[in-house]
Amino acid sequence: MNPKTLQEYNFKEYETDTVEKAVIKYGKGNIYTAVFNMEAKIASLQVEADSLREMIDWDDDEEEEMEFYHGKEHDMWMKGCIPLGKFITESEHKLDLGVWLNPNNGNPSFAIVYGDEGRQYISGSFRMYESGVPKQQDYFNETIKRYNEYLNNKGESNGKSYTKEQN
Repeated sequence: MNPKTLQEYNFKEYETDTVEKAVIKYGKGNIYTAVFNMEAKIASLQVEADSLREMIDWDDDEEEEMEFYHGKEHDMWMKGCIPLGKFITESEHKLDLGVWLNPNNGNPSFAIVYGDEGRQYISGSFRMYESGVPKQQDYFNETIKRYNEYLNNKGESNGKSYTKEQN
């Protein structure tokens, strides 16, 4: 070994050096004060770490997996529509509600899936609903309600509320 290129590691020297630095930094020259202050710092960091872990766990709990009657791989969801959850109509049809946002103007349209095949969906502008076509259906009302909740939860409502009267 060439002593100029590789210096032998001396653990005892490192240990002594580390203790001396800690006494200066945390104990103002007194080893007992340093140990006490380091214990307090460790406890403080443990509380902070526990709080952060709880926040992460809380975030994980909020992000529940969206459930679908007709599959999360349906064409509507693959095309970028926003899923808003399952819904059973008054006439007991199982639907997956959602919204598609026009990329040119941001206007929302219904994206309501009623079957497993890619062509089995209902779509149409919220404005079409406003004009009375199609007739009022519970699933249109529920989609608008859930879309408004989605906007509010995402902090994107900007005072917007999509209702039959206001759209």
